[in-house]
Amino acid sequence: LGVRNRVSYLLWRSLCTHMVDLVPAPQRTAFEAAASQARAVSMAMLATQVGLVERVLRPLGVRHAFLKGAALSARHYGDPVVRSVSDIDMLVEARRIPEVVARLVEQGWRMSSPFWKGQPLPLFARFTSVIELDAPDGRRVEVHRLVDGSGLVFDPAALLSRATTCRMGGREISVLAPDDEFLTTVYHHAR
Repeated sequence: LGVRNRVSYLLWRSLCTHMVDLVPAPQRTAFEAAASQARAVSMAMLATQVGLVERVLRPLGVRHAFLKGAALSARHYGDPVVRSVSDIDMLVEARRIPEVVARLVEQGWRMSSPFWKGQPLPLFARFTSVIELDAPDGRRVEVHRLVDGSGLVFDPAALLSRATTCRMGGREISVLAPDDEFLTTVYHHAR
């Protein structure tokens, strides 16, 4: 259950704090191994996220905000790698998406969006709500133009104008404002 819901490290941390002695040794060892693996993956994803900021977003001067994942974990659990993530989601100002994606491709990322068939990037970015790219090591980033698929529920420009920062990986990282984070997370999980 902890692995499926991506909270195995969070559960392990809580167990260690409150009731580790109640967990039988074999299960404790297995749980500790799963939690350690989940934390290692989350730390690698955080390093990728910081790299995106340092090598792509800041040099290009692109307004952005990270969604869910490490941002949610840092804000609500006080540690950006407590909640496991399978990808990195970032909202980027629409007109700059082709530039961001082109820079990622220059750095070895490859397009993995299921609907991309080699169309010109500016055209594709204009008509899709999210572009998926994979790093050479398999980590995935989703570059969002829209949070809700239509822009009718959440105005991306308004979300970016209210974005704030959160300290992660030793850097201040742009994230959604707390109220926006709450609403977009509820929306995401209620669909």
